[in-house]
Amino acid sequence: MLRRTLAVLALVLYAQVGAAQTLNSAMPSLQGLRSLGVGILIDHGEAAVPYIDTAGLRVKVELDLRRAGVLVTTPAPALLVVHITVLTLDNGHAYSYDLRLLEPATLMRSPAAGASWVSTWEQGGVGTSPPSGLSELVAKGVQELVESFLNDYLAANPPTPR
Repeated sequence: MLRRTLAVLALVLYAQVGAAQTLNSAMPSLQGLRSLGVGILIDHGEAAVPYIDTAGLRVKVELDLRRAGVLVTTPAPALLVVHITVLTLDNGHAYSYDLRLLEPATLMRSPAAGASWVSTWEQGGVGTSPPSGLSELVAKGVQELVESFLNDYLAANPPTPR
């Protein structure tokens, strides 16, 4: 029981640190971004997690991006990653979710080291669910993050009048 309580506390702390590190809205890193790929990662450790429809989640995220005028491509110059972590508890689940825009970057002090993927936009959240309903709660949280990303994206890249 102590192990599970510590795990839930770790999830909450992780989300709070991520929220504190959320990058400024409509920051310059979003300006000029025209296309990106989408990735879905689910971590569930040893837990027997109820089915989370990753394919459906990907389709929904990609559709929202396309509706906002973002070109979704493979390969892509940037990657929008949905990351979900789930812990099974005695009476349900604890979960965290975040959305990160990853872009290649090179250290100015060491360009020979090559490019690495870095987060240039990030938001996340945590929650708990009863034994059933996990998928719906996670999907709702991810949808809110996608909307927040698109608000920032459109503020940095206003649509041109036709």
